Amino acid sequence: MSLAPTGSKPKLIEMKRFLICVAAVWLGISLCVAQLSVEVSFENEVYIPNEALVAKIRIINNSGKALKFGQSDDWLILNIETENDRVVSMIKPPAVFGEFTLESSQVGVKRIDLAPCFNLNNPGRFKVTASVRIPEWNQSFISKSKHFDIVRGVRFFEASFGLPNSNADGKETEPELRKFILQQVSRKQTSLYVRITDSTETRTHSVIPIGIVLSLSKPEPQIDRWSNLHLLLQVGARAFNYTVITATGQILVRETWDYTTSRPVLASGENGRISVVGGIRRPTPNDLPPPETTIRPEPVIPAAESPKPTTDAKPIKP
Repeated sequence: MSLAPTGSKPKLIEMKRFLICVAAVWLGISLCVAQLSVEVSFENEVYIPNEALVAKIRIINNSGKALKFGQSDDWLILNIETENDRVVSMIKPPAVFGEFTLESSQVGVKRIDLAPCFNLNNPGRFKVTASVRIPEWNQSFISKSKHFDIVRGVRFFEASFGLPNSNADGKETEPELRKFILQQVSRKQTSLYVRITDSTETRTHSVIPIGIVLSLSKPEPQIDRWSNLHLLLQVGARAFNYTVITATGQILVRETWDYTTSRPVLASGENGRISVVGGIRRPTPNDLPPPETTIRPEPVIPAAESPKPTTDAKPIKP
């Protein structure tokens, strides 16, 4: 008959208690993850500086009860770091306030433009995480990191122009010098952008996406006497996009032109106006200004006349 070593029984009990605690912790973590999930996604993986960089924060509620979000400015916290784990400085807090309710098993999406909120002017690879706080649980749920790249793009056209300026009294002063810059960015397809900067390119006023560039197409830019940029871009075998952008970044014109017996080209008139000649314009729902729609009035059909009483009837003589 063998005897167990002295003290082995208390050690066994302590080991069981430790394993139970570990299991409880893992179970708690699993339950928390199952209650709420947070995901971050982007439309693209590559962006240029100052381009709209919209993060989609996807919140999945599996808690079994309705949850309210957006009741304070700190319910959603976004953090951006470089690939070397250096925190990207914040310019201003993202606008996250706005109450909404997610029922159990529902999915909600919050869209936030990160470009004006974080200093993302330098090229590099970055990662963003989103943290959603549930005050009544005193818990926060953090997403996995989502990566994106900031690149300079390929510049193939730039032109300086003057923007009329005036002082507080309304008197004209020296024009402000700005630049139009055309840039291409290679993703799955090559995209074209117009960037408007100051003369030294230290400040970007606007970034306007134009469209997809075909491998053999060459954008045709011209600037008119009013400092508007006219841009003709081939987007299909026989289709062209025509865009006019002001010095402040407003899109004045967006049209589609087709190659028929002649190819659409930009031409300048004697008065300095630039327009498309050749080809034929094809109205589309994306046109600016929107294509005119003529509503034809329904034809008015006169009501059928009631039969007139006869006037040639004569009384019957007895």
